[in-house]
Amino acid sequence: MSLTSDLANLPSDKKRVALEMSASLAGVSLRVSRAFVEATPKATKILNAENLRLWAEMGRKLAMANADAGVKFFTDGVSDFKNVPPKARALVFQICTRQLILSSSIALETFETIPDLAKKVNNDELFTEILTVANDVANRSAKHSADFCDTHQRSPQLSKKIRKHKRVQSP
Repeated sequence: MSLTSDLANLPSDKKRVALEMSASLAGVSLRVSRAFVEATPKATKILNAENLRLWAEMGRKLAMANADAGVKFFTDGVSDFKNVPPKARALVFQICTRQLILSSSIALETFETIPDLAKKVNNDELFTEILTVANDVANRSAKHSADFCDTHQRSPQLSKKIRKHKRVQSP
C-alpha cells in the first residue's frame, strides 16, 4: 500500500490537513513525514481535522529538535485519546505545545498521561474545566502547567474536591 492510498479514503477536510501537514513535516524530516502519514488513518478515527493539525504541529516541533522523537511521537499515535473528551482535545495540544518550549520530555509526559487523567476525573465537563485552567497556567508557566496536570498528584485530588463541593452546594 502506498502512502497516498493511506490518505485517499479520508474525509476531504482531514485529507487536506494531512497533506498540508505531511508537506510541512517533510521540510523537517522525510522519516517524520512518513510516520505521520502512516499514523494518520488511525488518528483520524479519533481526531477531528483541527486536532489532526494540532497533533501534527506538536510532532513537527518535537522533530525540529529530534527527528527520532518525532517519528516515535507519530508511531505511538493517539489511540488513548479516545478517553479524552472531544471538547478537551485541542486544550491538550495547546498545553503540550507550550510545554515544548520548556522541555520536550515534560510535554511528552503530559501528553501521555492526560488520557489517564481523563479516566480518573471521569467527568467530561469537569475534565475540560481542569484543562482550561491548565491552559491558562501554561500561558504563564509551562512547568507549572505540567505540575498542575500531574496525574498522580494534584488534578485527580482536585476533581474529587470539586465534585464533593458541588454535591454539598446542590439543592
